[in-house]
Amino acid sequence: MPIKGYKKLKASSEDEDESVYERFPSENGKKFQMARTINTFTGVSLVAGSIIGSGIFIIPSNILNYCNGNVILSLCIWVLSGIVAMLVAFCHCELATLIPESGGASMYLRKAFGDCISFIYLWLVMMTIHAEALALTSIAFGDYVSKSLSQMLFSCNIDFPPSLSKYIGVSLLLLMVYINMCHLKLALKFQVFCTFGKVLALLLVAFFGFMQLFKDSTLFMQNLHHNNSAYSTADEHTSTEQESNVHSLSLVSAVSLAVFEGLWAYDGFDTITLITEEVKNPQKALPRIIIYSVVFVMCLYMFVFISYLSVLSVDEIRTTTAIAVDYSMKINPWLSHIITASVCLSLMGSINNTYLSAGRLPFVAARAGFMPKV
Repeated sequence: MPIKGYKKLKASSEDEDESVYERFPSENGKKFQMARTINTFTGVSLVAGSIIGSGIFIIPSNILNYCNGNVILSLCIWVLSGIVAMLVAFCHCELATLIPESGGASMYLRKAFGDCISFIYLWLVMMTIHAEALALTSIAFGDYVSKSLSQMLFSCNIDFPPSLSKYIGVSLLLLMVYINMCHLKLALKFQVFCTFGKVLALLLVAFFGFMQLFKDSTLFMQNLHHNNSAYSTADEHTSTEQESNVHSLSLVSAVSLAVFEGLWAYDGFDTITLITEEVKNPQKALPRIIIYSVVFVMCLYMFVFISYLSVLSVDEIRTTTAIAVDYSMKINPWLSHIITASVCLSLMGSINNTYLSAGRLPFVAARAGFMPKV
């Protein structure tokens, strides 16, 4: 069904074998549009790389706490969160095929509620949300790198100044800006590399966990039949007012909060809609990218969570603040170095992904007349 202001055009390349809706050209007959360089594989790596972040290293403890140590319920929460994320992603995908313009939610809000809401949303996202995220991620990357260097050079008694983290973070941001401005294909390949590195690290976690599970499944079975009616003594030493409030919540409220936590771990599934105009054959590629990405990440999260349960007890998972580090130290101390490297790679991929996706928002805003055209 045609949309007002859009017309159905023939595909302009071999990769776009179906018709798509494209915006009417401007008054002078010229319309600047980004080249379609993203195929299904690159799109999956982009979306999966956006989803996989620090969530898998933080959320398992929170979900298990909300479920009061019920492992089976926690596993169901991971699956349910993935299904909900996929359904929401399908809604974005449907909108993206009907309105195939970069900008994601900003373009959908403009079509539904007008320019005012879209204008506010675009400026809010560009000036606050993504800017703060880039600042925090770059500083965190600097902290990890400086701490790693300090540990490697500990025998030399080298004490790095605190400002080194900020210098490293700013250098990374400038490097990512240069790559995305001058070498777009290199940025896409780098995103694939970062996604591959993060997935490889999680696969290693799952591999060692399943090795432990096949070797001795006693701990996993104990966790699976954990007594949910009683609290462990470890909670007495680490309980806080927030945890006591969580334990007093009804089952429905606790499950709702657990699903909310799980959805945060799947955040990023709508990344591809920000750059719809750069996807080859979007009507076919967008659904495939969404399905492949979310299903792959959901399965990977399940494997990693089961691996945690094969090595750590429920009480240890509920009370830890760095589950991946505790897990790696129990398996082998050298695995902690791989975890640190994977976190750095994850942060680099998050920054690059932000530039790839959110970096298109100023272009979209300028084309809509919300920012000055350059």
